[in-house]
Amino acid sequence: MNRWKYTGLVVNALVVLAVIGSLLVVPMFRDPDSGILGRESYLYLRLAEDMSLQDSYSYGGRFAAYEWGLPLILSLNPGMLAKILPPIFGMLIVIMFYLLLGKINVKSRKLSVVMLVVSPPFIYLANTLNKYVPALFLMLLAYYFIASENKMASIFPSVFLPLFSWGLALVHALLMTIMVVWAKPKQAQGAKCSLVAVLLSLGSYALFLIYNAGIPHLYNLVKDTFVSTFSSLFSDLGGKYGLSIFGTITAISGISKLWKVKYRRPEIFLSVFSLIILAFFSQIAIFALVLFFAYLSAKGIEHLLERPWSDEALKAFTLIILLCGIIFSTVAYSKELVNSQPDHKTLRAIEILSQLPPGTVFSDYKNGYWIAYARKKNIMDEQILFSPNVAGRYKDVETLLNSRMMENATPVISKYHIRYFWIDKRMKEEIWDNREEQGLQFLLKYGDFKRLYENGEVEIWKTRRPVY
Repeated sequence: MNRWKYTGLVVNALVVLAVIGSLLVVPMFRDPDSGILGRESYLYLRLAEDMSLQDSYSYGGRFAAYEWGLPLILSLNPGMLAKILPPIFGMLIVIMFYLLLGKINVKSRKLSVVMLVVSPPFIYLANTLNKYVPALFLMLLAYYFIASENKMASIFPSVFLPLFSWGLALVHALLMTIMVVWAKPKQAQGAKCSLVAVLLSLGSYALFLIYNAGIPHLYNLVKDTFVSTFSSLFSDLGGKYGLSIFGTITAISGISKLWKVKYRRPEIFLSVFSLIILAFFSQIAIFALVLFFAYLSAKGIEHLLERPWSDEALKAFTLIILLCGIIFSTVAYSKELVNSQPDHKTLRAIEILSQLPPGTVFSDYKNGYWIAYARKKNIMDEQILFSPNVAGRYKDVETLLNSRMMENATPVISKYHIRYFWIDKRMKEEIWDNREEQGLQFLLKYGDFKRLYENGEVEIWKTRRPVY
């Protein structure tokens, strides 16, 4: 009896250590002078500091057609909440996931929690300021109420979900539709209430935005092929917040174990396969998929432990390889986040830019959030959906980035009243393949421009004589 009690304590301690480690490893090793992680984080910080339906900086000025849930929370205390909200919501997701698994009588819920917290998508959610982590918590809360057969309570989180993420609201609507058709009658009733609530909320929000900002643009800035989209599903292959390859292998093992009882809970399998297909079109689906994969991975590990093996040494070797692979994916992804942008040089460049007189700043669209955070107008950024003339602006940006002749560059500079230029190391690597004097670099060096600032990471240039 004491042996089993001791084993239980060890297991609980390991689960707690895994959760704490996933929440603290990135901030512990990241340079404290590098600020909060990610580009999009600075959009939410700026919105929280400048609460207004008119955005004066994005796309040179536009209606602020954003998901306002996270900025509204941040506005209470942007500086402090930007640091503590991700781990708080990460912990809430862990707790809600554990409670939900208990509600549906999953025996391997501790191992499922471990598989969740060591997954790259969860590490991303719990360590970056992003809109998906509160949205995922609301999804889990709705699921918990549905599993508890409290259909009216499931309405509350579903109504607020579109305020945080339109994408996850649509994913939630898809999963609720599957549950309405395939789940048990009482749970199907709760799913129906949740589905109606999220669709009404999403529809009302969309009509408000369309009325003020016009028809949304579905322009895709990244022309991915099927192969590159497939690689983006896995963090090991370069995905921004992709799944672990070895975690996926154990999840497939879990699917094979549960396949013989697939008719008991068909909604689980239909949800998993639907999310896998959806992930090829939108990586947002990965955040919902990782919840199912955590449960399936735990089942897969159990399956490998329980099934008879002709060679016990081979069994042990296979399990060690899988577990080491999962740990390696976790460590490698955490290290990538620790070293990701912005660093202190980028933050210093943002500060310098903020001190310059007003003017439009030209750069690659991926730097648009940082430019707007410096309270300078950008030509475009990564907010595409309700933005003005996205296709035209993208074409103009590409033209200027690849121009070596002033007669090609001048019309674009004049059109957008460009006064400053932001060039960084990433642009030199991705756009010009680290070749000097290519495209815009050539014009800045030999044209009528002046370099105002340079720190090895970012260069800020200015037009000597504005052409507008």
